[in-house]
Amino acid sequence: MGSVALDFRPPLVGREEELGKLVRLLADASAAKGRFMLLAGEAGVGKTRLVEELKRVAESRGFAVLSGYALHESLTPYMPFTEALRTGGLEHLLAEAAPRVEAVYLFTHTGLLVKEAVREETRLDPDIFASMLATVGQFAEESLTLLAGRSPRSALERIGMGEYVIVIAQGGAASISAIVKGTENEFLLDEMRGVLTSVDRRYGPVLQGWDGDEQRVSGVEAMIEPLITSGKYDGVALGYGDPKSRRDLLFEGVVLGLARRAESQPTLLCIEDLQWSDPSTLALLQYLARNARNHRIAVLGTYRPEDLQSEGDRPHHLVEAMGRLDREGLCERMEVRGLSEGETAGLVTSALRTAHLDPEFCRSVHEETEGNPLFVLELVKLMVDEGTLRPENGSWALTGTGGPTQVPLRVKGVVGRRLSRLRDEEREVLDVASACGEEFASEVLAPATGLERIQLLRMLFLLERKHRLVYARGAKHRFGHVKIRETLYDELPAELRKEYHGAIARAMEAAFTDRLDELAGDLAFHHLRSPNPRNALPHLLKAAERASKAYANQEAIRFYTEALDLEDDPERKLDLVGRLLSVFGLVGEYDKIKALCESAFELADTPVRKAQLRRNIGAALEAKGEYEQAMQLCTGALGEVEGTGSKEEGAVLYLIGDIQMKTGRYDDALNAYERALTIREAVGDRGGTADCYNHIGGVFWRKAKFADALRMVRKSLEMRENLGQQAWVAGCQNNIGLIYQYMGDYENAISQYRGALAASERTGHLNFVADVLTNMGTVHHDRGEYASAIECYERALTIRRKLGDLREIAGCGNNIGRVERARGDYGKALQSLSRSLEISERIGALDHAIEELTNMGFVYSSMGNYENALQCHRKGLNMNEQVGDTKALPDSYLGMAEVYMLKGDVQEAERWCDRALALSKELQFRSKIADSKSLLAQVYREQERWEEGIRNFEESITELGEMGRLHDLSRAHYEFGRLWKRRGDVTKARLHLETAMEIFEELQLPLEMDKARSALEEVGT
Repeated sequence: MGSVALDFRPPLVGREEELGKLVRLLADASAAKGRFMLLAGEAGVGKTRLVEELKRVAESRGFAVLSGYALHESLTPYMPFTEALRTGGLEHLLAEAAPRVEAVYLFTHTGLLVKEAVREETRLDPDIFASMLATVGQFAEESLTLLAGRSPRSALERIGMGEYVIVIAQGGAASISAIVKGTENEFLLDEMRGVLTSVDRRYGPVLQGWDGDEQRVSGVEAMIEPLITSGKYDGVALGYGDPKSRRDLLFEGVVLGLARRAESQPTLLCIEDLQWSDPSTLALLQYLARNARNHRIAVLGTYRPEDLQSEGDRPHHLVEAMGRLDREGLCERMEVRGLSEGETAGLVTSALRTAHLDPEFCRSVHEETEGNPLFVLELVKLMVDEGTLRPENGSWALTGTGGPTQVPLRVKGVVGRRLSRLRDEEREVLDVASACGEEFASEVLAPATGLERIQLLRMLFLLERKHRLVYARGAKHRFGHVKIRETLYDELPAELRKEYHGAIARAMEAAFTDRLDELAGDLAFHHLRSPNPRNALPHLLKAAERASKAYANQEAIRFYTEALDLEDDPERKLDLVGRLLSVFGLVGEYDKIKALCESAFELADTPVRKAQLRRNIGAALEAKGEYEQAMQLCTGALGEVEGTGSKEEGAVLYLIGDIQMKTGRYDDALNAYERALTIREAVGDRGGTADCYNHIGGVFWRKAKFADALRMVRKSLEMRENLGQQAWVAGCQNNIGLIYQYMGDYENAISQYRGALAASERTGHLNFVADVLTNMGTVHHDRGEYASAIECYERALTIRRKLGDLREIAGCGNNIGRVERARGDYGKALQSLSRSLEISERIGALDHAIEELTNMGFVYSSMGNYENALQCHRKGLNMNEQVGDTKALPDSYLGMAEVYMLKGDVQEAERWCDRALALSKELQFRSKIADSKSLLAQVYREQERWEEGIRNFEESITELGEMGRLHDLSRAHYEFGRLWKRRGDVTKARLHLETAMEIFEELQLPLEMDKARSALEEVGT
């Protein structure tokens, strides 16, 4: 009887179709068509084997392969990404770098310095500075050799010098170098490359053979100086004051870094076992999937469907994430199923390296294992170990009457039988390792088991080589399969499990004294499962704080909730309630805010604490739109603290003001805000005082007291600037811009919006950048500056798509559609508006859908398709009955009026115009008052009510002129000219038609110009 070899890493069997689909993922990524695929399958079905094969193919095609795993025992946000980025040397992408740029140099590839920009107050020692400058100069001389053969976008060199770093990027005609204190980040690198692109575009031919003549590169300094002067790279992380901005910056930095890597080398990112991932990892995956579609990045995730159990009253967070991915069309899915009978036979013969097996035996194996590859291999291993399968004459044979039907039916039993063959000391090591998790470190396992580390490592080596139960992976070890770990862990007695977890936690604390903050979530996990779960409390608090700062809200909620359950001290419990309430507020869990506050009332032993809880419930009800109940709670809260002059009294009054503002009781709101302001000024609450000034300005704005509104918001702005709160500075500037816009002072509005845009770009608050761009686009649209309006809207749309904000994506499309309608491009307008309407209806954003339907109605009117126009306006009005969006009604009424007037039903048109004008006056909408009067004047013209028509045209033209709404002004002049033509006053008719013609020409509106030209020809001289 000769020896027969075994192969328990046989070739991939029966997965040709699945592997083919995965390989196409790589092909698309190579063509800069990045895709995200989710691979689903039960434990042991072969997902990991497929992923390994894909990685092998990817590496053979020159891909960078980044791999990470989610672990059941790890509670640390972004842990799988941290691991994956580390495998590619990109772990810095998850660091919160705030670089300070000290100097920037632009030089040719032949070493000539073109321009420099140096920070006036540079902190660099002159000698160090001279040394760095010499290094840059040396690099310049060698740059052509160093960077030869690399694409301009990928050419990047980094030279470390103590606490400074010199970063050098190459463009087509020149290179740029920045001396940075700290660590560069992807935003700086991306902006440096952007500068090079601009330099190439404007000065490329000049720099190719530049001789040092500065006149030929005049103006180039304006391109490099913003790297010093913009405030983005001053060494202060301005955006980190706001958790949402912080997360957006983190996500964008990861995408930029991966995209930069992919420019020089296509990249495959694999994250396995997503069923155990944290919600923040899934949010980052979604952001990456959304923004990698035009890059050479393939993303693959795997998960086990059987582990997606609901989490309390909500679905598993991976199920929720997949729903979001599906809504955006970001994800493809593929399920890996069990092998067929023939494929099972192929796997068995490959493992046993024989072609001579009884077909009945293979059929029986398939029946027992249901074609699960892990089960098949474990079953064969067990049968070989126990002698049921024996080598015979160079092949394998079943002995006696034994067979697959005599062994356990499922893998747990098979694995259990294999584990029973271990020595006691080997089994104990694996038992403790199973409590560590699927992955474990020897420096933790050794003290937890009481073994010397070298003794432990020798044992792990034997367990890998002889029993194939674990394997080394870098500096750590993993179980051969999750089912091995689960079998070990499930067989442990409950009390012994607790002791093991306690020993592991103590070993981690001793081994990683310098990483306790980083490992807080993992330490909490083990302490919670130990005999002394209260030891988890400090780690839970630290983990919650870290998660909150990273905007990992679901993880923070979990940590704070577990800490709250452990804490006994009433004072500290109330503090935890407050922290948990803040996180619930960020994610909109208003019902949970209410329930948490109600449960905490018994802990509140002072009027102030009771007032705080009532106020928090009131804020949650206000956020849900339940204003009457919110006011009742706030009134009760105020009763607890009224007259105390305390900070809490100020907070309650401020919330009362918010509720009254939203219910249109502006005088009451003003009174509440002013009372809150008095208290906040007295107690020195500067941030709260600034809030009050801003909201008082909001009341005055709604009451059309624009001068008072400006005065209040400017006070708020001044305070925010003194406090260095850049995000709030941007908010105040935006609000001032809105006030000017409503006043019709578009020059000042644009000026304020530009300031808000610069401030929000400094903080990296992408959502707010898009908001400001949208407001700027609206001003440009109203002024007839359509190219500028489209530019603003498209920039906003790019950001919205990055963030995946479907509601705002629809809003951008709606705005673009309005501009296309104004330009007379009705086909494009309908396409933009239809796409936006589809998104709005799909996500239930009825307020947006109303706007889109109204604008589609205006487009159809312009096209002469009156039935479709009426249908759109009526549908919008019906939706408004559900939403109650009063501010949208004037446009809907005007849309109905316009259609009826064009159809010749002037009485119905007048009725709708009157409704629009009355409501616009009630709401004090200056722009809609002007629009209503203009359309009403046209109705009067058709009725030959000349005096009323003339008066309304004149009033409308005055308003539109003061507001600078050129397009609407030109249309009003055109229609007024038509009135005078019908009256027979040729002089006045020509005056208004020529004025309209001049504006149409200025705005470059050919269709409108043709109409005005025809009207002038009809008037004659």
